[in-house]
Amino acid sequence: MVPGPTIRSDGTIVPTRAGFTARLDASGAVYVVDARGATPREELFGHIVDDSFTFAGSERDWAVRVEGDVLWFGEHDSSQIDGVVTPSLRRTALVMAVAFYIEGALAER
Repeated sequence: MVPGPTIRSDGTIVPTRAGFTARLDASGAVYVVDARGATPREELFGHIVDDSFTFAGSERDWAVRVEGDVLWFGEHDSSQIDGVVTPSLRRTALVMAVAFYIEGALAER
């Protein structure tokens, strides 16, 4: 296994790439924060609304969503969430999926 991002209870996401963090604000906006002195320091990555995530600037209604105990990545790829799935676990699974998308985006930089 390879280490992955960490989600903190304050809404901070810590990717494995040094110099970056991400944050989820109360409105559901997800920002990637570059502490290396880049401009802009924060970049809007997307939005979480209810049980769905949409990338910033996307015209699609959603990119990742949770329905019951299934996490959908686009319209044709899904993954089962193990265990008893509560509303808070659905939100955690969604945020973790977003964290991995951030991780992938940072790997491309």
